[in-house]
Amino acid sequence: MSSHALANSPAFLAACIAAVAALFGSIAMGPVRVGASLALFTFTSVVLCQYRGCCGATTASTAYFLTRMASVVAGCVWAALVSNLLLPSYTSDWAIDQLATCLERSAVLISDLYNHQFRAMRAAAARSGLICDADTAAAASAAAAAAAAFGPAPAPAGKDAVGAAGAAAEAQQSLEATELALAARLRPEVVAPLLAVQAALEKESVSWRRGPLATPKVARDVLAGLRVLAHAIVAQRITLSPAPTMAPSSLTGHGYFFMGPLHDTWVAVVASVQALAAAAAAQLRRPTDAGGAALAAEIERLEQLRMQLRGAFLAVRRARHSSVRQLSRRFASFGRSFGDLPAVAAAAESAAAAAAAAGGGAEGAAAAARAAEGVDGGLRLEVSDLPGVQDSVQYFAWQFAASRCLNEITAVARLVLWASEKRRRRAAAAAARGGRLARWAGGARELAGRVLASL
Repeated sequence: MSSHALANSPAFLAACIAAVAALFGSIAMGPVRVGASLALFTFTSVVLCQYRGCCGATTASTAYFLTRMASVVAGCVWAALVSNLLLPSYTSDWAIDQLATCLERSAVLISDLYNHQFRAMRAAAARSGLICDADTAAAASAAAAAAAAFGPAPAPAGKDAVGAAGAAAEAQQSLEATELALAARLRPEVVAPLLAVQAALEKESVSWRRGPLATPKVARDVLAGLRVLAHAIVAQRITLSPAPTMAPSSLTGHGYFFMGPLHDTWVAVVASVQALAAAAAAQLRRPTDAGGAALAAEIERLEQLRMQLRGAFLAVRRARHSSVRQLSRRFASFGRSFGDLPAVAAAAESAAAAAAAAGGGAEGAAAAARAAEGVDGGLRLEVSDLPGVQDSVQYFAWQFAASRCLNEITAVARLVLWASEKRRRRAAAAAARGGRLARWAGGARELAGRVLASL
């Protein structure tokens, strides 16, 4: 306590508070900021408790000084308890829940990306006339029946052609709108929650990073795995983007011949991915023995489906290679290359004209011409069935990105399964220790009761 005159001098007290505040302000940085602030508050309370003009305080009142110090200590202890006991638990639960939700949304986004890619490839094949959808098939069968009954139909009018072009443009705009919607969903559903969890974990105090109050290690491990999965999903979405104008070729729709035969297997795979993500999220939020068994079963099921998918793809690839080899043998048998098809047709037409001039008749010439046209048309049809450069690049780029997504989401699920087993073992060990303590306490109470009864 200072002298009576200085304790009642507002100028002296203000100078003391300003000097100490400047001293603590120079060191209030980093991890000592909270301690420096609390020390400054304590010093200010000690100084002001000596000033008569502060809340009617009595000069140099020991009771008022102790009251102020007790209130400051109680406030600091309460803040420390809240920060070290309640907030870590809330942060851990919130982070784990955010990661589980992000895992589920990632699986849904992977499924939506596949469905959009399949529709886009099918639409490209339909535009090229390689396949026809249900409406086109029904219209074609009706037109064929009408032609058989009443003769060939006249050429389509201008309005019909404009209507067909408008429908195709509308379908293309719908696909582009879906692609933009998928791109817009990526950041709020996957990237933003991961960034929020990462920022929250980086702001933890030192006492939260070790001991019983620390955030579970599985949260940081799953965060790292989901960040890699987010990069894979971004790569898969990029494969849906249209090809640049300087691309060596344009899309012809032949990529659908790779994707179409695998559609049923892919549907089963993406459904298994969503089931796997749901099981992993439930196990991450609350690990249980039944949840661990279900998660292990989903992982095994996805692996089996991926093996089936690979077998189906290899079968499609072998079929494509076989068709290419057959086409090559047909060209070799005629002794022509791809560029000699017009020469083959011209030679056949010359042979037909010579046969007609030699007396074979018009019917023989027409038959020879039809045979030549059939040879030429068959070869051209088989050549046109081969995929272009851009089709192959788009399909195999998408397949690589999708395979990477499956790898990463499976790795995250395995990590959750491994971490949940450790957490369950730790909880079981804690329960066993609690049981032993309870038995020891019961034995001590029984012994004390016997001693008291003997007295």
